[in-house]
Amino acid sequence: MRFTGWNDIQDIENYDEKKINIVIPMAGAGSRFVKAGFDLPKPLIDVKGKTMVEWAVSSFDFLKESFEICYIFVVLNEHLEQYGLEKFLKEKYPNCEIIGLDSITRGQAETVYKAKNFINNYNKLIIYNADTYSTYDIEDFKIHAKNIDGIIPCFESNDDRYSFARIDAYGYVSEVAEKKAISTHATNGLYYFRRGNDFIDAVEKMILNNDLHNGEFYVGPLYNTLIQNGKRIIISPIKESWVLGTPEELQYFLDNYQG
Repeated sequence: MRFTGWNDIQDIENYDEKKINIVIPMAGAGSRFVKAGFDLPKPLIDVKGKTMVEWAVSSFDFLKESFEICYIFVVLNEHLEQYGLEKFLKEKYPNCEIIGLDSITRGQAETVYKAKNFINNYNKLIIYNADTYSTYDIEDFKIHAKNIDGIIPCFESNDDRYSFARIDAYGYVSEVAEKKAISTHATNGLYYFRRGNDFIDAVEKMILNNDLHNGEFYVGPLYNTLIQNGKRIIISPIKESWVLGTPEELQYFLDNYQG
């Protein structure tokens, strides 16, 4: 069933504690890889025998035994048509949903918003980059996933190219900033919302107010709206994280990953 709005009583009736919707936005141009001579869309680039998107999805192997996962891929129609991306994704992830876009959006948050019909409900929501591979602790996640409104996995950094979460005296996130080191807690591109409709409410407000950050709609700052509404957000540790978003980062992974 496709959900139409969180006010619909069916949202509550169809709520499933074990279900997680995982949206992977991959509707970018991948211009840096094109300039470097790659002839496939970034999600299909081979990385040690697997495509880049397969590495991203394998980040959620730790959830498989405890949750029912529905993957939702948001992609460019030209990639679906020219490179057989739809067939590839359906073969790898038979129960996935695929949303095709005719053009690039104004940022990751707006791209994920295109999945509104699937995530505007009470079920858990994870948003994750298609060019990142990470590992996490399932027990840490299970402890907090039921009672905390949002979880932001973080690692230590002060590099302004990342998003950052500031923590208050009680251990809750008090602010999230994009491309500004307001703390040493840098996000790795995974964002958890206990209810998908919390994301929808926040992103609709962001778009309505044209609240752009560096010219784009980012996911991280959406937590500021949740915090203002009294929601509790925490950070969590990452076992390991590898970003494959540029040719240089991909080469570093190829040279150094020992898994």
